[in-house]
Amino acid sequence: MKKITFMFLALSISLFVQAQQFQDESNTPFNSNNSDNNLQAVIWDQPSIGGNGIISDYSTIDDQGVYSADDFNLTESTRIDFITVYGFQNNEDLDQVMNGFDVFIYTNDSENNSPSGDPTQSGTGIVELSNISVLPIPGFPIIIIQDGGNYAINIDMAIANEGEVILPAGDYWLVVAARINVTPVSEGATRWNWFDAGVPDAGLNEAHLIDPDDIFGAGATAWTTFTNLGLDFASTAFIIEGEPSSLGVNNNISELASVYPNPTNGILNVDIPSEINVISSKLYNLLGQGTGLRLINGTLNVSQLSRGLYILNVETSAGTLTQKVVKN
Repeated sequence: MKKITFMFLALSISLFVQAQQFQDESNTPFNSNNSDNNLQAVIWDQPSIGGNGIISDYSTIDDQGVYSADDFNLTESTRIDFITVYGFQNNEDLDQVMNGFDVFIYTNDSENNSPSGDPTQSGTGIVELSNISVLPIPGFPIIIIQDGGNYAINIDMAIANEGEVILPAGDYWLVVAARINVTPVSEGATRWNWFDAGVPDAGLNEAHLIDPDDIFGAGATAWTTFTNLGLDFASTAFIIEGEPSSLGVNNNISELASVYPNPTNGILNVDIPSEINVISSKLYNLLGQGTGLRLINGTLNVSQLSRGLYILNVETSAGTLTQKVVKN
């Protein structure tokens, strides 16, 4: 019993140390009045309570990141106009060390209730906006409001994405990260931390963290819940603004998209308006077997397939495109 007790104690101490590394606390009181933007239609609301925060940063020097994620739900097809995230940096010099900002949105992995991809796996997100400019110039995609060491970062998604972001109803995960000119990414007061939201029951699911290169030595190289990391909070602070979108109701995706040339013996082009997000794509044969091909930058290379008829299925934010494709 003593050995088991000591092992449990050692594990508890280890988790506490790791939590202290992942977690940080703001040096300055959080004042929500100074960080609110002019909210329009609020789609999801997890306002900050200040105090504790969690690392979510990418070091541009080391090409390494530690990312946090929290989830949200859309009850109908929705245009995402603005995302505001709340955090802090205790050195109060974020404008000097941050040279960009990343925003990723992933579908929910229903088996694990975690993001279905991560920032190290390009193409796994339905929204992947890397290195958004943080220059303080009118018309640029980000507005940063500073209150001491606290920062509200408001992202205009249409500008950042160079087109509207429209998501169908469903559960999603938001990942944000400051791109900092700091090494290592875990560097104490210099890093940006995502504020705790204090959401009862952690919202839909408990927030997660991933440390792909195991910088903190906690073994969180896959998405790991805050609780399993020993943290004493389980949600992050962000607000999503937007409007319900009628795109998927009043428009037929088959009328909006173009698939050509068809028949083809090589490259198949699939043109979809930029305001529509491609969630997944597959090409099947007539037996319903997947060919393993998917859209890459709007094209499919079918040159290695046998001659015959195939079915292209593309799931988008405006509905599902199903198209017969002839390989000759």
